[in-house]
Amino acid sequence: MKRLTAVAALFLAFCPILNAEGGLIFARTLRGEAEIKAQGSAVKSGEVASAEGAEISANGGFASFALSNYCACILRSGKIKIEKFEQAEAQTSSLQQFSEKAASNLQISAEDAVAVFARGEARPASKFKILTKFGTFEPAGGNIKIEVDGSTARVSAYDAAVRYSKPGSEEQEYIPIDYELFLSLENGGVKIQKKRLGLADKISLKHLVSSADDAFKTSEFYKDESGKIRARRIAFKEFFIRMPENAK
Repeated sequence: MKRLTAVAALFLAFCPILNAEGGLIFARTLRGEAEIKAQGSAVKSGEVASAEGAEISANGGFASFALSNYCACILRSGKIKIEKFEQAEAQTSSLQQFSEKAASNLQISAEDAVAVFARGEARPASKFKILTKFGTFEPAGGNIKIEVDGSTARVSAYDAAVRYSKPGSEEQEYIPIDYELFLSLENGGVKIQKKRLGLADKISLKHLVSSADDAFKTSEFYKDESGKIRARRIAFKEFFIRMPENAK
């Protein structure tokens, strides 16, 4: 009996793994020459596709997309790739709670891009990393902005910290709130500088993060009558203008 109980407990412990599914990407807005490609096919605005391996580019426009773990991105220029997006269960709910339903593992690479990411409350076991030639960046809060090109990188977060690992290292350096990180390639290595965010930079960053934040808050993944997962844009009730009771 004890053996059966132990086997049952082991089976239940592995259920989330056995039922694991890849995360999904929802193309919200594509402007100019922006595009999203997943499994070799273009993903049009309003469509959903498997996220892992997807490439998002924005040249002469911008791309906005949401992921099925209450995370969103606004790519302002350049190109990024979703290297990994593992999710125990896709987030499908008609009630917006702005927090993950199940843990996820998200890794995005960027070589030449300007992108802002925002997400809701993450599960303790969740991982979200941005991979670059300058090292790996992991937001300790709900947002992160990254600007990276062939020789320099700039990383910051609004009211949030960032964990940074040098190339080839697992050791993390903690970049505190209100600081940004400047990186450059020098003598075969990475030169790192920290700088406190100025007021103008904080205001600009807050605006960008708010836009990315709205992108996941107004996106909803759901199952249609056939059980297929789709997504749509929704609006907060606060978006609607309410007239005063005494208005005529």
